[in-house]
Amino acid sequence: KKRKLQDDESATTDDARKRNPKAFSFQAVNKTSRIVHRALDKQTRKHHVPEVDRTPLEPPPSLVAVVGPPKCGKTTLIRSLVKHYTKQNVNQVKGPLTVVTGKNRR
Repeated sequence: KKRKLQDDESATTDDARKRNPKAFSFQAVNKTSRIVHRALDKQTRKHHVPEVDRTPLEPPPSLVAVVGPPKCGKTTLIRSLVKHYTKQNVNQVKGPLTVVTGKNRR
């Protein structure tokens, strides 16, 4: 039964193509070729991704102290780092602050 239904569906699409060939053709050849070439470029880029060794030469520090005179942007720097790593805003920065950037790194 399933095969017969599939044959019937393919037969109806073939009939429709014979009756109205313009409905199943490309409207703009240049646009279609650009879309096809772009899709092929995306596929080839996935196969040729360069592997870059991004491991740092020395491990990152486990403690960072932000020190400076008043009104030089210490709080702004800390807020931007917290927002970048945790996607949350910090209203006031007072006292020590721990940011978890990974499972093993705080």
